[in-house]
This record gives sequence, C-alpha cells and structure tokens, in this order.
Amino acid sequence: MSLTARRNALFLLFALPGVTIASWITRTPDIRELLDAGPAVMGLVLAGLSIGSMAGILVSGPLMSRFGTRAVIQSGTVAVALGAVVVGVGSAAGLAWAASLGLCLFGLGMGGGEIALNVEGAEMEALSGKSTLPALHGFFSLGTVVGALAGNGADCRAGSRGHPPRGDWRSSLRGASARNPSRACAISGGTCNDSCGGPAEGRSSVA
Repeated sequence: MSLTARRNALFLLFALPGVTIASWITRTPDIRELLDAGPAVMGLVLAGLSIGSMAGILVSGPLMSRFGTRAVIQSGTVAVALGAVVVGVGSAAGLAWAASLGLCLFGLGMGGGEIALNVEGAEMEALSGKSTLPALHGFFSLGTVVGALAGNGADCRAGSRGHPPRGDWRSSLRGASARNPSRACAISGGTCNDSCGGPAEGRSSVA
C-alpha cells in the first residue's frame, strides 16, 4: 500500500469513532427515555463506556506487540461499529444492560483502536517525513461534527413526523397542561382555554 493510500485510510479510521460517539451523545436524552432510566440507572449505563475504554487502553499495548497494529485497528473498528448497533437495539428493546454492553464494546474498540491508530500515524510520519498526526486528530474532530449533525438531523426528522423535538415549548406546555391545568394557564400568559378548564374563546386570568 502506498503512503498516500495508507494516510487516507487513517483519515477515515480516525473520523469513524468521532461520528459514532457524537451521534450517541446527541441522542442520549432519547435513549434515556427509551430505557425509562433514572439518574442511577443511566449512570450505570454510561459506566459501560468508561469500563470499556480503560480496558481497551490497557490491553492495546500487549495486543499490538503480539498481533501488530493493523489487527488491533481492524478489531477496534469492528468493536466500535458493533457497539453502536448493540446500543441502538438494546435501547429500542428497553434493556439498560444491553445498552451498557454496547457502550462497553464501543469504548473497548475506541480505547484500543485509537492507540493503535496513533502508533500507525507516528510510523507513517517517520516514513514520509511529514507531520500527519495533527491532521489525523483533526479528522476525528471532523467526525464528531458530522455525527452531531446527523444526530440533530434525526431529531428534526422525528419532529416532522409529529413528535416535537426536545426543548419545544409547545410540547412542554401541553405536558404541563395535562399535569396541572392552572399552572399551564399561568405559563401561557394567563390565557385559559379548554385544556385549562376555561371557555373556548379564552379569557384573561387578570381582570
């Protein structure tokens, strides 16, 4: 493989984990809702990512010594992709343990794979005589931007199908109306309607 092809492959491999982790972060509130998880359960779910990352970092050195950087990069990339799938399926099924397992796989692949990628990038720098690692890390950042835009785009599509995006004040007001009609009237500026128990035309709560 030529140095140019090798460099381009590394650019792509640096960007992929960025896309994955950013798309996960932007969808975390939705995943929490799917799991119906409170702070304690969500903390345990997120712990899977930390555990996997630390394990990947610790085992990356011995694995590279035995199997080489290419094998560690390949297995790490597979683990990241598989972890993302497991997180999605586990969340859709409402299984917190499965979402945590998926994050653990993701962290394992990213922790080990990123170290191997940096070793590969340093070797390529030595062969080419050109500084490449800053650009490689820049592609990871570019991947996070792409992943964040993809996650927000999915949120917007959900809103266009009749599910208001998070932060929509109208959806919040409807929820408040269902829980406490009088408070919903106050939030809406003192204007009451049928949902608040007032007349259809609406009337001011202040004479």
